[in-house]
Amino acid sequence: MIIGFCLNDGFIIGQMINKEKWLVFILLIVKNY
Repeated sequence: MIIGFCLNDGFIIGQMINKEKWLVFILLIVKNY
């Protein structure tokens, strides 16, 4: 549930920012898990 929540908010934020930075952000979350 937490991951889905982050993806939903993060996806919207990701569109505002660069897609490359969003991809890096996802990688950081995966590494932290």
